[in-house]
Amino acid sequence: MATGNEFRSARNLVVNQEGACQICAALRKFQSACVEGLQHPLPSLLCRLHTWEIARWSEASAAADMLLQMLGHVLEEGSSVSSCDICERIAEEEKRQLEDFSKRLLMPTYLEWFRDNGELCFPHARKLFDRVPEEFRNVIVSVIQREIVDLKTQLITLSRTARVGAPAHPGVLGRTAEYLVGKRGLVF
Repeated sequence: MATGNEFRSARNLVVNQEGACQICAALRKFQSACVEGLQHPLPSLLCRLHTWEIARWSEASAAADMLLQMLGHVLEEGSSVSSCDICERIAEEEKRQLEDFSKRLLMPTYLEWFRDNGELCFPHARKLFDRVPEEFRNVIVSVIQREIVDLKTQLITLSRTARVGAPAHPGVLGRTAEYLVGKRGLVF
């Protein structure tokens, strides 16, 4: 029977296979749960992205109630959105994910796996850098360097292939964008 640590490590290996950055993948899953599982009390403030996400993915009656609530406040003084309830939840979850990730690096088996196979987007690597002890920073740097070399190699191949008119698979463009700025559809 798997222990709690083994289960969490196995789960995180699976999360990492879903996207380039483990933290982005976890945040995307969290965001989807917030949007698709919209429940009362409904968020009162939403950014543009999350308003559209809710209109598209949430259960119809909950989405309609939320949009009706928003329409009721359109003409009120100061009704422009300066914050978003879902963005705030995601920011809190991101802090938790960064803290959990920092703790996982203390486990020797996880650290070894991360050094050889792990991936992070550049924004989360930067945020983690200040959270981890000095001796783990070189691991983050080596992971980032490995990703840069891999992405550069793939981008050069794509560029050469596309220039000669051969069929190209531009998935590396999206992977590079995710590495540089984080997973598409996330605001952090």
